[in-house]
Amino acid sequence: MITTRGRAVAWTVAGTVCVVWAALAGSGHGYPIRAPRLSSGAAWLASSAVGALTLLDGSTAEVAGQVRVRVTAVAQQGTDAYVVDAVTGTVRHVDGATMTAGPAITPIPGARAGLQVHATPAVVYAIDTASRRIALLEPRNLATRRAPWTLAAGTTGGVTLDRAGRLWLSDAATGTVSVVTAAGRTTEHRAVGPPEGVLVPAGDRLAVAGATTGTVALLDPESGRVQRRPLAGAGAGGVRPAIGGSPVRRRLHLVADGRLSVCDLDRSGCRAPITLAGAGRSQGAPVEAAGRLFVPDYASGDVLVVDPDARTTVLARTGVLGGADRLTLIARDGMVFFNDPASGRAGVIRPDGRVIAVGKYRTARRPDPRVTVPPTAVPIPPSVAPATPGPAPSRPPGPAPSHAPARFPGPARSAPVPPLPVSVPSSLAPGPSSPASGPSSPGPSSPGPRVAPSGPTAGSGPARPGSGPPSGSPRAPAGTATATAPPGRPAGTTGPTSAGGATAPGGTRIPGMERGARFDYQIAGAYQPQPGVRMVSRDRADAPVPGLFNICYLDAFQTRPLETDWWQSNHDDLLLRERPGGRHLVDRPWGMIMLDVSTEEKRRALADIVGSWITECARAGFDAVEIDNIDSYERSGGRLSADSVVAYLELLAGRAHEAGLAAAQTNAAGLGDRGRRAGLDFAIVEECGRYGDCATYQAVYGDDLIDVEYQPAGLTAACRVSGGRFSVVLRDIDMSVPGSRTYVHETC
Repeated sequence: MITTRGRAVAWTVAGTVCVVWAALAGSGHGYPIRAPRLSSGAAWLASSAVGALTLLDGSTAEVAGQVRVRVTAVAQQGTDAYVVDAVTGTVRHVDGATMTAGPAITPIPGARAGLQVHATPAVVYAIDTASRRIALLEPRNLATRRAPWTLAAGTTGGVTLDRAGRLWLSDAATGTVSVVTAAGRTTEHRAVGPPEGVLVPAGDRLAVAGATTGTVALLDPESGRVQRRPLAGAGAGGVRPAIGGSPVRRRLHLVADGRLSVCDLDRSGCRAPITLAGAGRSQGAPVEAAGRLFVPDYASGDVLVVDPDARTTVLARTGVLGGADRLTLIARDGMVFFNDPASGRAGVIRPDGRVIAVGKYRTARRPDPRVTVPPTAVPIPPSVAPATPGPAPSRPPGPAPSHAPARFPGPARSAPVPPLPVSVPSSLAPGPSSPASGPSSPGPSSPGPRVAPSGPTAGSGPARPGSGPPSGSPRAPAGTATATAPPGRPAGTTGPTSAGGATAPGGTRIPGMERGARFDYQIAGAYQPQPGVRMVSRDRADAPVPGLFNICYLDAFQTRPLETDWWQSNHDDLLLRERPGGRHLVDRPWGMIMLDVSTEEKRRALADIVGSWITECARAGFDAVEIDNIDSYERSGGRLSADSVVAYLELLAGRAHEAGLAAAQTNAAGLGDRGRRAGLDFAIVEECGRYGDCATYQAVYGDDLIDVEYQPAGLTAACRVSGGRFSVVLRDIDMSVPGSRTYVHETC
């Protein structure tokens, strides 16, 4: 990996991809979203905010599978991944066929931030760049082939693999280049490279290019012979260039000061620089694929596509960066993937500059109402059996929640819960005082275990066949949940006592909800709320925060990528199609399949499933549920109506009230007051300040309203409308956690 001005650019050599980033996630299993039949053109991409690896098929630009695992770096061999956790100094093997992660091993004791892995079919090299130690591992089980030993030279000039699977390491300070074979034999070539040389592949050779000296050492990996030659015409007046090598030709690519130099190492010279028109001075190292160079320009937010052989200027400008200097480009099997590890953005860039964006996971942004996006019909994938999860994780030991749901008294329903064999990332888990206790089992769509009630669904007939977890998954004892108020509180109330408890229109009290109180939106990862926060919305996979008003976030109208396989295997008839027997309809802004709420039978079946999640939220100690993606009917191409949505909401609101929870409408201003009449109690909306529709929601819910903005101007507008009467928060669009470069949390 070359780092230029703090921006990481990854490349591929001999079938290995190495991408390094910061991450926050836990361990677990995963499963293919469709049956993976990948021989090439697939890349493992990371999502640090949610702790997941996503296998993206480059030929179709579709997500082929996902695995929940804590990760700080990834090396790829074929469709398998080798995952580094630099926090614990461990490595795990992820099987690309089964989407399962093996046990974590410690290859080099004491290694942390400097730990890297480089994978070949024959061996996995583990290196600690901080201590210059290296170890050899078996590819399948990561057993130690050779215990760690210390290299004589450092790795500051770069690390790469040659075509034969040997590992090469360069010390920029001394110019020494070392090579390690799969058998563990080490050879040193001293004083090879120029000062501050950067090691990159150059076809069947390796090149150590001087960043500012205009010289290069060309190394034959077979014979060890070194040729030193000038790079006439390279560089731009002493500006330190970003340097990339060619995987197929003896050629270097240097970018500096808005100009690209292509240097032919067989001819000892560089062509006249290509001006990157419109580019600034913040480019990263070029990545080569399919005869094109892909140059990231972090100042403009573009990836520039250049034909180096035609000596032309920019062929295409693809605005995929969006100012994200953390975005990586990965060249693999003639394709270029882009990935932002701190958000859901990813995709494929074609050689002609066409961009196919892919949502690795949902971010909490509503579609711009000024843009009409038609629904996308996708083929029905072949039926595949759901992956068999490992032992179900349980919550860490800890005290029971300090409050119990008792707001709308009634029996808690029980219904089977679809499985998601993953666990809560330890770095995203709340503090030791907040986890709920009790038996748990994996739930769908969210990174973590939830209480899984058992028994038939109350009031809805027998459970649907195939709707429960696989055999062996633990369930909570059958029966109903009994809720009691905390000491000193009247029956039927929970959460913090406050004179500001919200009262929805019509007089329905929402105990514990404080109008205008400070709110935090944590639906993509739980963390300790800032001082003064009184209300929080979290994914149902996460535990509530004792003493706060806790809202349980639910996707009730769409599948999530990690649960798509479960839905298709167990309830394919409940997924919306473009026409009867046709293809599934995907909500294009998020890439998630819509649920079919068009008939009474399907609405009741879906209410059984989602109702079980609501029961889990109540048992965990939440005070309310947030029902999201209500407005997806507006993007269904007429397949769903507002009437069918309202009828479904009425069922879900009833389930929430019977479980002792309030129910929130998320967005969907077009419903008018129909959500309130269906039984919903308050609203959580996105960007009503930006789009000027806060008054629309106030007309229905009064000040029982929470607004989430993603732009400072929206925060200003919403605060002006609110005047402190309803809650307003500014969050970053990716809902990142503290410590992330993108984290934002501000209030009025």
